[in-house]
Amino acid sequence: MRIATSRCVIAMLALTTALAAGCSTSKNTSTASSSNGTQPKAAPGVTGTTIAIGFSYPDLEALAKTGLIKTDNGPYAALMKAIVDDVNAHGGINGRKLTLDTQKFSILDATNRLAVCTKFTEDDKVFAVLGGFNDVNSSLCVVQQHATILVGGYGGGFDAATLAKARAPWATWYPSAERSIDALIQLLDRNGEIKGKTIALYGQTQGSQPLIDIATKALETAGYHVTASAINNTPISDASAFNAQEKVIGQRFKDAHVDAVIVLNGTVPGTNFDAIDFHPSIFLPSTDLITPAAFTNPLGKFPLIAGPAPSANPDAGFNTPTMRHCRDVWKQTTGKDIKTQAQEQLLGTTTGNVGMSFACSSLAIFVAAAEAAGANLTDASWEKGLESIGSLPLPNAPVCSFGPNKPDCQDSFQLAKFNPAWKPNSSTPQYIPTGQPITHP
Repeated sequence: MRIATSRCVIAMLALTTALAAGCSTSKNTSTASSSNGTQPKAAPGVTGTTIAIGFSYPDLEALAKTGLIKTDNGPYAALMKAIVDDVNAHGGINGRKLTLDTQKFSILDATNRLAVCTKFTEDDKVFAVLGGFNDVNSSLCVVQQHATILVGGYGGGFDAATLAKARAPWATWYPSAERSIDALIQLLDRNGEIKGKTIALYGQTQGSQPLIDIATKALETAGYHVTASAINNTPISDASAFNAQEKVIGQRFKDAHVDAVIVLNGTVPGTNFDAIDFHPSIFLPSTDLITPAAFTNPLGKFPLIAGPAPSANPDAGFNTPTMRHCRDVWKQTTGKDIKTQAQEQLLGTTTGNVGMSFACSSLAIFVAAAEAAGANLTDASWEKGLESIGSLPLPNAPVCSFGPNKPDCQDSFQLAKFNPAWKPNSSTPQYIPTGQPITHP
């Protein structure tokens, strides 16, 4: 599993905003051939010799100053520049060189994120934004308001309802909300983890209702009954009010004798549930959403905390051909090695593993689709290129494929239980794989 100290930020991104997004085909028809047979005009950001792209990444230094969480994923901008330079050094994409603009965004300031979106789309007029944002509104700023391609993965995948609003292609290495929730429930059912349990669903951020609906349907299909559900509508930025509301929700579940909670759009509510002496089993649609709680929550007091990971092999993504190439490029550029996340934990510092995983995954998707699009690069041809990729093992999704109406690529899911014996900066594994993995189309 691709989990380590530096992975904390991923769930922090998920926690601070609603993650729900969705899947759709492109709604942007501006690049289609005209009825008189003339060629479509060049797409924004594309010339005869260049393709303009933007890469957004979280401002972790600013986040650390708030005291909410301190983590370092490596020099995102430098990591992306190194691998973009490598693409250009090998001829670019169908004869065009990539031009790159990098912008960091605030995890907690929506106005700042929208300004970054505007910088890319209105000022730079990029053809595509890579990396993305940690909230739906900023993502929709790119793909809906400005009809610009987005290849992202901060925080999680999409749900179909939100991506239906997109007017340009939107791709990610994460599974869609529908597939990740369905995979979680399949794994819990196969492993008997919720058999005989009184189940509740908890949406930890605003906009969680679609995910609760998806989970309810999946549970009912598998033969389970949802006893209670609740959504915490308090903004995470108001920590005191948010925590108070989470305790109220936990008490409500406790009074209903709930002993299994599935958390959607958030991370493990360990501290607040422990404060009211409520200790159910807790499940989330990804281990990425569990990791940060391990540093600040008394997870050992809970009987079981688990979620799906892309692989039981901690180095599966690290050793994909895509990541090996990106690591080699960084080594050639800087003389520095990128270590596994387990090695980084022992070192107590980052070597750029997480940052490169994000940069490498997003660039690999973009380049593969753009190369398949051919010389006439438009939104429509790029999307057709994406659908033609098939298998594409990535650092953040070692078993991954794209196809028609499938712009979310993670296909493999392995249930993993949090290991209460784990401690930071130790060799003890943070998660213990359980049961057999499943492949979810």
